[in-house]
Amino acid sequence: MRYGFFYNPLFDFRSKERNESEGFLIYTTMAKELPYFKFEPSEWDNGIIQMCNRESKGLFIDICAMYWSRLGNLPYKLVVQKLCNGNANALQELMQEQVFSIADEQIVINFLDIQLSEFGHKSNQASKAAKARWSKHNKNKGKNADAMQTHSERNAIREDKIRLDKIKEDNTNANKLAEGVVEYFNGVCVNLPKVVKLTDKRKKHILARLKEHSKEDIKKVIDLTAESNFLNGKNTNGWTASFDWIIDKSNFIKILENNYINKQNGKDRRQISVEDFNESIERHFR
Repeated sequence: MRYGFFYNPLFDFRSKERNESEGFLIYTTMAKELPYFKFEPSEWDNGIIQMCNRESKGLFIDICAMYWSRLGNLPYKLVVQKLCNGNANALQELMQEQVFSIADEQIVINFLDIQLSEFGHKSNQASKAAKARWSKHNKNKGKNADAMQTHSERNAIREDKIRLDKIKEDNTNANKLAEGVVEYFNGVCVNLPKVVKLTDKRKKHILARLKEHSKEDIKKVIDLTAESNFLNGKNTNGWTASFDWIIDKSNFIKILENNYINKQNGKDRRQISVEDFNESIERHFR
């Protein structure tokens, strides 16, 4: 069972002077229809409002009182003018911690909007307005934070955002790496067919090689491919390698292990000249 108390904005002595200056009779008429809102100390004590200083907490209570008295129709500019003496910076901490939100230049306080919607039998107009504003804001911006949202809920939202931002960052970095590999291949392997489009399949193969090998290995394989006569068509069939062929796992390793380096001819492999060899034969077998 949850316990709380009902907060009546008419008995907020701190805002009495403001209420009188704004037309106390008008708000009294509204308040007769909706005289109080539910305020649960346990949710307040555990809510994100506790991350704010005392001045911001007191200001938020004033905002709630005005919000309820106006049946949830509270322009942001009016709050700045009436409650902050024209100083919008006074709301900075509350907005930074998302104690309330702003939609279409209107203050939005979720837990009060929920209560306003529950008073539908007393005020159909207020109920419809609250439901519409609450639904629209949550549809556009997802689940809102407000003063009664717990620290754990707030932290969960932050963690989800961090996780999504990390995924986006990783995807961006992966795209840049794949694009860089293709650009290097096209610039170095000038005798081979150029990569025109970086397809998802090619990107998948590139990222797989980057997980198994270093960036230096990727560069080395492309350089070895460019230097290899065999891979560039100087073979019996005139076959040439393609980007898809060299980035394949098995072929990539073969190139990296120097299986396609240019073979030197017999003359270049000799350790001694023919004359020296003949002289050596005569010297040893006389």
